[in-house]
Amino acid sequence: MVFTNNTTGNFSFPTVGTISKTEVTIWIGIQFFLSLLGALLIVLLLMLMSRLHKLKTGSGYLIAHALLVDLTFCLVITPITNIPIYLKQIDFVFPYDCTFTSFLMLLIVYTANWTAVALAANRLIAILLPYWYKRFTSPRFTACVVMMIWSMTMVCAVPTLDLLPGLKHALLPSGSCGVVRNEGVTFAILGTLGTYVPLVLLTIMYSSLFLMFRLGRRFNEGRSESHKNLLKRRLSIAKVLVLSLLWYCLCTLPTVILTMFYGAWWRRDIRLLLYTRTTQILGYAASPVFFLVLRPEYRMAVKRLLNIGDK
Repeated sequence: MVFTNNTTGNFSFPTVGTISKTEVTIWIGIQFFLSLLGALLIVLLLMLMSRLHKLKTGSGYLIAHALLVDLTFCLVITPITNIPIYLKQIDFVFPYDCTFTSFLMLLIVYTANWTAVALAANRLIAILLPYWYKRFTSPRFTACVVMMIWSMTMVCAVPTLDLLPGLKHALLPSGSCGVVRNEGVTFAILGTLGTYVPLVLLTIMYSSLFLMFRLGRRFNEGRSESHKNLLKRRLSIAKVLVLSLLWYCLCTLPTVILTMFYGAWWRRDIRLLLYTRTTQILGYAASPVFFLVLRPEYRMAVKRLLNIGDK
């Protein structure tokens, strides 16, 4: 999850301390390197999924959608949010639309959050209703789910285009965009719907899956061997999704704590901002690693793609 700071009021944020242009360049360079590496791995994973029918079945289309959202963050959100920070530090005057940038970032963040909820629901259905699972994974049904996700995120994000009364985005002294005026509660409500509601749903659903891991033997009693193998495979995919989500939350935890309890400090300290941006990028860029490392079918697909192994 990526959480937003919904603090209300009018703000003035002088920058804390000084930072050299070299240090800013290094931070930005690291962020672009991580984003590019993550994007390459995501493209590799999408190529594997497009080549092998097995990887497109079940939750494959939803996983592909989640990867495309992560790819958008790496290739679009990272540049449009970090280049202004660098240009600000070298005193380069440029026109910049903070309202649209903030909207686009929230749109991608909220979409990632609700896509994670859809994947968690997919795993629950796969395990609890295995005989009905195919009905919930057809291309038509998946397309409807994706449309619902984007409809929900648009409802949450579009009003942030400074359409809400008393809401104003502007470029902060650090070069980052932020809310400089928020006199109502609607922005906080939309942020809760886009971030905290998915977090609660994910906690409930993955806690249920965790209990199934613990009660695996009892859960498989009376089932055929083929059915047990199918459930084992579906649980293993769920494990990958859980680990990926835990990593995602761990990477965004610094931002969560700082924006919730030390928002004014976080907005003013350029080093703190660059650090949290880096961990945030890691949360998105590392998503394909879990599939490539933990899922044998993806590793085999890589070997086939690179012509490695037995011929």
